[in-house]
Amino acid sequence: MVRDGVVEMMLMKIKNLISELVLVSGVVLFGAFSTKNLEAQDVSPRPNQPAFIQQWQSIRNQLRESAKPFQKPEYGIRFLVRGKDSDNVEQLAIDKLPQRIILVIGGLQGDQDSAEQFAKSLQQCLNYPSNTRLAIFDYLNDGSIPESGGVLRDLLRELHRESPDTKVSIVAHSMGGLVTRWALESPVEPKKTSITGVVDHLTMICPPNRGSALAQYADVLEISDALIKMKKGTQSFITILTSLIHDGLGEACVELIPDSEFLRKLNAFERAKGVRYTILTGTRGPISPLIGLASSMAINETRARTRVQDNAEADKVLDRLKELMTSDELTLGLGDGAVAIESARLAGVSEFITVPIQHAEWASVDLPQTQELIKKVAANMTGA
Repeated sequence: MVRDGVVEMMLMKIKNLISELVLVSGVVLFGAFSTKNLEAQDVSPRPNQPAFIQQWQSIRNQLRESAKPFQKPEYGIRFLVRGKDSDNVEQLAIDKLPQRIILVIGGLQGDQDSAEQFAKSLQQCLNYPSNTRLAIFDYLNDGSIPESGGVLRDLLRELHRESPDTKVSIVAHSMGGLVTRWALESPVEPKKTSITGVVDHLTMICPPNRGSALAQYADVLEISDALIKMKKGTQSFITILTSLIHDGLGEACVELIPDSEFLRKLNAFERAKGVRYTILTGTRGPISPLIGLASSMAINETRARTRVQDNAEADKVLDRLKELMTSDELTLGLGDGAVAIESARLAGVSEFITVPIQHAEWASVDLPQTQELIKKVAANMTGA
């Protein structure tokens, strides 16, 4: 009986692992057909990609150009209504700014609800004084990172001009950390004042400081975002479709490809003076090393049995699938499902903390691992 129970348990584990492998493979294969893996210096398709991908990329680039006149950037800072049980946000007049602002910024394809949920949970954990307020920065969630960073810098500059004593702590998830870094670290534009001294603490959660191999599959996130909105039923199909244009045209996906021109430029900047940097990054990648190895072997076996190596197009797809299934981003203990631990590291930053969380769980505030993350952020917060 005991042996039968052990066998049954092992079979269940194998079944779960197979289900996990099938799910991830489906996502990866979908990404292979809808990839945004473009050269950072050139938005034309890569010549070494399968022909059907190049054709799809050319069509999508034409659609992007056609959609630009309809793009309506929505930037701004919204403040949470003070009170631990509050579910509201509000605009705050510039003359009512508090002594300290804790600004929460979401990441790639992150919606406003995610940032709000995290900010509200952080508000509940913080025992902060009455002269501190939490706020959210809204921006194009897959638009150009330098553009969004420039807008954030302008908003911080305006804040400092109107309220010189106000200090800002920023908590940024994923790409939001890079948007913030561009605002703080890139050279100041001619004839504009520096914002040195405005921000004194930047907490980055799972930041892709060196990019992510999954940036090329961002269409999956875009479509998932649309499906979630459709399921909620709070917006019409037309509204959801136009929002996919309004929130950016995929520029960030190109910029987040490892070793892109954007990342080389960003990482050449010095850390901002007077800013304390803290990085928390996840370790709960969805694929165990054993499953990654097994999938690699299975792909090799598929290639051998089907003579797929004789088909250059199919061979490239399998190569990409194998590379991704064994990537640090997806591997348990080496990444969080989107960003590898090593990619989160940043020269000159010593406050580096790993947490057992997946990339998208930062806003799932009911999960115990997310609650632990929020507690760590609150415990390390400057001025709170």
